[in-house]
Amino acid sequence: MKIIIRATIITIIVACGFFYFHTVTFLSKSGEVIAELKQDVAGLERDNSKLIMDLSGQASLNEIEQKALAQGLIAGAKFVYISQKPSSLAVSKR
Repeated sequence: MKIIIRATIITIIVACGFFYFHTVTFLSKSGEVIAELKQDVAGLERDNSKLIMDLSGQASLNEIEQKALAQGLIAGAKFVYISQKPSSLAVSKR
């Protein structure tokens, strides 16, 4: 009877040790995965900031005007609206 009790106690201790080891290992691996994901997020945020700055540079008026001139378009002339009658407008190019 004492042998069965001792074997049961040893089995419980070994099972608790295995469970503890498994839990610690799992948490350690989870911590590593979280650290890697945080690094990935930081890298993606840097890339996103760079892309936003590139996009804002490409969308600037000077950039658009340079691209238009490179494609052979001419600079726009100023238009002046002259009202002849209250209900109609005429356009004059100066």
